[in-house]
Amino acid sequence: MEEKALIISFPPSDGSAAIADVESAPEPSQNLRRKKHLKLAAFIVLLIVFHAAIITILDRTILKIRSPKYKLTTINIENLFVNNSTNSPSFSMDLETEIAFRNRNFGPYNFEFGYLTFSYIGTRVGDAVVESSKVKMYSSKTVNLKVKINSKSVKEKSNLGKDIGNGRLMLKVDSELRGQVGLMKVFKNYRGVKLNCSFVVDLAQKLVKELNCD
Repeated sequence: MEEKALIISFPPSDGSAAIADVESAPEPSQNLRRKKHLKLAAFIVLLIVFHAAIITILDRTILKIRSPKYKLTTINIENLFVNNSTNSPSFSMDLETEIAFRNRNFGPYNFEFGYLTFSYIGTRVGDAVVESSKVKMYSSKTVNLKVKINSKSVKEKSNLGKDIGNGRLMLKVDSELRGQVGLMKVFKNYRGVKLNCSFVVDLAQKLVKELNCD
């Protein structure tokens, strides 16, 4: 009777079988990586949109530069003198005026030295000096000025005589100041302001009436 050989096999001693098992193991999920990348991309997009929204809001509110307001608010008359002679009609008076500034910006407004000019029928009859100053952010500032005006430079004596005879003098006031708005001590924006007003002097009552400003 023929004997059969019993063959027993052993795994290689160099560990090649274990390496083969590792190499045949499934790789990390590609879907998980893709989800992480999508989340990161979505976060970056949201961050960009958020920053753009903040910049837009700041640009339309805090960082928006608005021209300050400049007005002539009150005028009081003192020492009024009127000469209604036919040959040389004339007038002179002292005026106490108040001008007002309103700054609507997120930063101070600094304006330079200038003048408040009074005129009669296009002829300058007096000036008041406006000293340089500053208006704080989101605030108002008033300045009191005194000026002497007279008709020495007026050549249209016939019109002046008629106006004095009617008891009403129409005067105009003009002023233009240069200035700048400062934001966060970094940005500076140059903004000039203008003032154009007219008023009537009632000679009988010695009062200012019909004060109108553009």
